Amino acid sequence: MYTGIYHTNVTLHFYKSNSVASNPKISSRLGVAGFQRRDQTPADLIIPLCDEGNRGFWFMIENPEETDSKRIQIPSYTRRIVLELREVPFPVIFTGGINPLFWEPVVAIGAFILSSYDMDLTPSLGLLLDGKSHEFSLGVNDGISYWLVDANLHLWLDHRSSNVEAGSGRYDSPSRHMVGQEKLEEQLDGTFKVEAEVHSEFDGWVKSSEGNLTTVVKSMFKVGNLVKFEQNGSYKRVEQSVKTKRVVEVTFESGEPVKRVVQQRTYSLTVITSTR
Repeated sequence: MYTGIYHTNVTLHFYKSNSVASNPKISSRLGVAGFQRRDQTPADLIIPLCDEGNRGFWFMIENPEETDSKRIQIPSYTRRIVLELREVPFPVIFTGGINPLFWEPVVAIGAFILSSYDMDLTPSLGLLLDGKSHEFSLGVNDGISYWLVDANLHLWLDHRSSNVEAGSGRYDSPSRHMVGQEKLEEQLDGTFKVEAEVHSEFDGWVKSSEGNLTTVVKSMFKVGNLVKFEQNGSYKRVEQSVKTKRVVEVTFESGEPVKRVVQQRTYSLTVITSTR
């Protein structure tokens, strides 16, 4: 790490806003008029999936075959469960990684404040509400050493019932597709390209005091990375794109829709380095 003195100008913007509560568009014929609002309330329980603290509270994944796990018993009156995985693995770029002559310790403000990734596991409650403890494992496919990962289980409980019935329906295991391509040209020129895509879909039903609700979860994750060297290696271009799409649909037993949430995110990165 290089030492030095630098000056920073910081500008803070404060925005005052008044939250406006919107009326739910859908009310249940079963008398659950505030269903949509209650579904957006914070979880009743948050259970961490993390290390015990000997090496910190993150799971340290040092190779693709390694997984860290924790056994948890889900309460029998759980009506919804969401896994919050921290964090989405985006690259953090040090200035020295772009040009060795740049001052290395400087990174962008908030570079390590990465967003989390939520996975709705409600369709799997039929497998979890059996009164037994279940093992939740975290790992990184095709990852090099090392990754620090952890997660939180968010549980919403049915306070008007001591027992919730649930069952799993269709489950399409995540189908992964990954393509790597290398093209070497004259001297130091060449192209390196990697593309990967993952799709999954599953559903299940939960019968609680809210009624008999079916949840369908569809997700897509796509990433592409291109590194191109030109002009005998003096011109380098890096392009990366990450796209995610998640659809969560909840319906009553009769097929009447309760809610549908579509979340799409795109993260792009372009870095061009030219030397003479």
